[in-house]
Amino acid sequence: MDMNEFKMFFSDMEMVKRLRELGGIVEERRVERWSGNESYNVWLWQIKKGNGEWADALPVYRDLLTVGSARMLAGSVNTFDLLNLIK
Repeated sequence: MDMNEFKMFFSDMEMVKRLRELGGIVEERRVERWSGNESYNVWLWQIKKGNGEWADALPVYRDLLTVGSARMLAGSVNTFDLLNLIK
């Protein structure tokens, strides 16, 4: 699933709100991007990392949801599931 498909599940403001609720410093920042030899500026939601640098918020949020989903699914696994796999 690419980033644009992933964004269909939530709005930017939902992403920003949740990251801020979890203690992240999130700002909409003007970022320089490159395409070949030409640069252009875009506004992106970014989250401040522990070392003071900024990272795009969307991949961080996607990874957070992936980890959360895995934990939720792992919590619903029971003994019968394990027995079924190792029989």
